Amino acid sequence: MPEASSILVISPHFDDAVFSCGAWIASNSNAVVCTVFAGCPDTRVATDWDHQCGFSDARQAMRERIAEDDRALELLGATGERLNFLDAQYGPTVMRRPLIRSNAYSARSFVRANPRPS
Repeated sequence: MPEASSILVISPHFDDAVFSCGAWIASNSNAVVCTVFAGCPDTRVATDWDHQCGFSDARQAMRERIAEDDRALELLGATGERLNFLDAQYGPTVMRRPLIRSNAYSARSFVRANPRPS
């Protein structure tokens, strides 16, 4: 089987892919990690978890999570893509169909942009 020119890793949350398969991501050049629940709430929401972590609100927490994600992916030599779905703690539970469609669209776009070598 020919080796793909890139890999796409779907990560539900920030750091899931890095902690689960970071070594594998680092061993594949041109890896792309797509984080699904990377949206930032429009309103000033603050959870107990945000406060326990020292953040004033969810927007501050998400900005820091994005910066951490950027640094981790850079260390692994990977590129990050983010979908704009909110984590359950920040908003209503996402409907499955839009989420599946969004992931399918991301995967299709990735495959078109990264065809397998002949």
